Amino acid sequence: MGRGRLHRAAEPGRDLGALRTEIEGEVARKRTARARLVAQTVEAARRLPDEPLFQRVLDVDPELLLPYLTVRIGSTQRLALGRVRRVVAEGHADRSIRRGDPDVMATSLLMTVLPWIVSARLFDEVGRANALAELERGLDGWLKP
Repeated sequence: MGRGRLHRAAEPGRDLGALRTEIEGEVARKRTARARLVAQTVEAARRLPDEPLFQRVLDVDPELLLPYLTVRIGSTQRLALGRVRRVVAEGHADRSIRRGDPDVMATSLLMTVLPWIVSARLFDEVGRANALAELERGLDGWLKP
């Protein structure tokens, strides 16, 4: 599989969109926007590294991800940012998320969780479930009013 074909397959991806929709459905009944946002983010960090497409990119062409970590926001990331912004605004309305610029908060959250997704294999030594529990505590504390 050439670099071009792999690159096209990695952008935005029906599989990733379906996963995002599935995760949102699973946490929809959480009482507050903060609880939904934290649960969505941690679940994405738990499940994305195990997605076959994502594993293939990491195994075959990991440098493909570098621009999305260092110089530009891709279409999949933009979709995620829009959804995170919406939940941050809901959290401002229900007072479960501290006040702040929703754009800055959404981008900061995305930039915080990306290494957890891309480097998930590194957590095998300490236990991925334990690491994700730390991510959950950290995000919840960071977003609290």
